Amino acid sequence: MYQVGTYKNNSWALVSEFAKSGVIFDFDDSSAQAEAAKKLEKYVQDNNIKGMSGKTNSDGEVMYRDLEKGVYLFVQTQKTQISNALKLHYNTNKDRTLVNSSSIS
Repeated sequence: MYQVGTYKNNSWALVSEFAKSGVIFDFDDSSAQAEAAKKLEKYVQDNNIKGMSGKTNSDGEVMYRDLEKGVYLFVQTQKTQISNALKLHYNTNKDRTLVNSSSIS
């Protein structure tokens, strides 16, 4: 999991680590969100950025606590079939999550 965006001055902006990725947040267009997630995942790989990892429990759920309000990219690194849905639980007030569904199987 990577925090890629934060809320500043009444708008969403990339965090400094992702500022050079060229991604522009468009939360109204789902295809733009998917492209942004793919671009951010490639940026992570190309720049060897380390994120926060988590391990699923027996129900296929992973939980992150105390996240600050932001935009997060979730990338599944190991291919595991749990069900048709990826379950993400978090305890925060954040509004946005980008999930790269092409990495989920």
